[in-house]
Amino acid sequence: MFLYNSDGIKYNLYIFLFFIDEALLRNLLKNNPDINPEYNITDIEGGMDNLSIDLSLVFSKHGVKDLDNNFVKDIIKVFELNGYRKMLDN
Repeated sequence: MFLYNSDGIKYNLYIFLFFIDEALLRNLLKNNPDINPEYNITDIEGGMDNLSIDLSLVFSKHGVKDLDNNFVKDIIKVFELNGYRKMLDN
């Protein structure tokens, strides 16, 4: 299916819609980094609690990617040493 603009130039509707969808998806992933598959947190899920997932999502939201287990464990240790504990979800 084709569209014509005011100058008579022919455009493919499907290509136009593809770029619109791509822009919408890019904005969705930018505003919701927790659903972005680019931020892979599966390597820190093994054996660690939800605090590590929460921390990696916060860091990925601010552009810090590819966190290793030791980094996340150190951050959690800092919280624990200062008396912070994650509350269980009700």
